Amino acid sequence: EWLPVLDTASSRKSKAERLWVIGLDETQLLCVHCKGSTAGGLDFPTVLPRPVLASLPLALPVAHVDGSPAELDAAALLLAARLEQRRDALRAAPTDDAAAEIAADVLKHVGSMDRNTLMLMQPACATSRAARALDLASQLRTPRALEASVRLAQHHRQMQLAERIALLMRVTFAGGAPSEDELLFDAPLEHGPYADAAHVAPPLLPARAPPARLASSD
Repeated sequence: EWLPVLDTASSRKSKAERLWVIGLDETQLLCVHCKGSTAGGLDFPTVLPRPVLASLPLALPVAHVDGSPAELDAAALLLAARLEQRRDALRAAPTDDAAAEIAADVLKHVGSMDRNTLMLMQPACATSRAARALDLASQLRTPRALEASVRLAQHHRQMQLAERIALLMRVTFAGGAPSEDELLFDAPLEHGPYADAAHVAPPLLPARAPPARLASSD
């Protein structure tokens, strides 16, 4: 499955410029900027003089619609893609030593995803978008991260949201904290075995009732 990881349009100085890809890793694209044949240059790098490598950080192109920072949304998608890649590598690890090394990387990615999700929750709590914040909380994978989300909601005086997240945490981890195997292989809570935990409480009520609408005399 293909996943766009970078929009290079903003990295080019002109429409004629071309990017000659040299390499790609989990964080950056290595390339050479070429002037382009339509601008009197070349569509490929020269051998002499030796071309200068450019490094472009990966950033998934995302639509910015809900008020949260687009960079954090893009980072969340990229982290999720990396996590699935590392899980696939873990399943196919040829030796125990290789599996142990990859497992440590998977757990590191899980922690990174939780931290990014908490940063996405910050503007949602600050602007009283409780449904968005609760949806993000349901994607957290560890008790420690959920506890942090409760404190975040309380900090922004979203007490009903804090109660919902606390209930989510109690139901999700009723049998204890997740094992290492669960963290290594489970999908986010919204897709995993605890998906119903976010819906055990009644819907969030608005802080204030909407004003009554007067009937028109027409």
